[in-house]
Amino acid sequence: FTFHPACPQYGQRPVRFDSASADEKYAVPIVEGEPVVDRKSTFKAYLATGVDSDEKVQWARRNILGRKNVAKATHNMLAYRFVDGDGISHADNDDDGEDGAGAKMAYVLSVLNADNCLVIVARWYGGIKLGPDRFKHIAKCTQRILEANGVGRRNN
Repeated sequence: FTFHPACPQYGQRPVRFDSASADEKYAVPIVEGEPVVDRKSTFKAYLATGVDSDEKVQWARRNILGRKNVAKATHNMLAYRFVDGDGISHADNDDDGEDGAGAKMAYVLSVLNADNCLVIVARWYGGIKLGPDRFKHIAKCTQRILEANGVGRRNN
């Protein structure tokens, strides 16, 4: 299966999924965060928990991108971290055309020590450029959904 983004003109690329991404044995819980709206742009986070394999990453990503409203987003930035059954840490991120956004989300996951989770922040562009404020919203959506669901912890 290939997900074809709604807004390739903004740097989105198609995402290819293997057959495991549709296999319910890799299903994980997914929750939605509260939207943040600024100058007609809307940001909303989606959190998958219990992610401990690449197959679960793919299942969660496909499930979230398959939601009609998310599929129409201008950008769907992603970051995840998990420790597999062998104790090996895995992490990755994707900007989806919003340069640097995935790395900012990955940083939030790292700071909060959030493991075995995947976060996608969808952005629906409202026609007004936000400059660096967009990164604040992306990071804040990521942090809020993790904290609201008890994922991760800060080292003090």
